[in-house]
Amino acid sequence: MAKIVNYTKGNSYMTNTIPTEVNCIYNTQKLYNGSKMLVIKTYNPKSVNGGISQTIHFTKESALELIAILKKELDL
Repeated sequence: MAKIVNYTKGNSYMTNTIPTEVNCIYNTQKLYNGSKMLVIKTYNPKSVNGGISQTIHFTKESALELIAILKKELDL
């Protein structure tokens, strides 16, 4: 489990590898203070254990920051 608290842009580079295609499950959870977090879980059903590989938690603030990054970096 990981809660995003900060984004930092790294160096750009090209890769010759093809990313693994995975499925995604998302849901929301309420925190103790009543605010919500978006939870994204990726999993690869073709992997040896077919289980969850990453779980990322976004607060409203971290999601808004990610939206701004996506708009800028992907020209949305």
